[in-house]
Amino acid sequence: MFRGEQATKDGDFREAAFHFERAALGYETLGDPFPAAEATLELGRCLLFSRRGEWLPKLAGRLANLAREEAASLPPGGLVTLLVWASILRKGEAEPLALVQLIRARRRARSVPRTERPH
Repeated sequence: MFRGEQATKDGDFREAAFHFERAALGYETLGDPFPAAEATLELGRCLLFSRRGEWLPKLAGRLANLAREEAASLPPGGLVTLLVWASILRKGEAEPLALVQLIRARRRARSVPRTERPH
């Protein structure tokens, strides 16, 4: 995720997309759905900024599948949260502000040390 965020800051969305895709796949393999979902959202942002928004519905489907596959291991409200994220991602090309705001909120949440995060 870090490398993807750095590439994004440098304006290299192709490189960032590569790193976010790798992160998403890695987290999915580890069975860690929320980081996988966040990496998928970041990938969607890169695609949107690269004018490849036609891929967002497919990414949203991937996110919805992840939510359903991991439903048993998610905390209360986790399934709904991931499905809402999938919906925002699916509409990202038509409503980019909602997607960008969601990603900003998730980045802020990730920047808070784990010991200070609310449960």
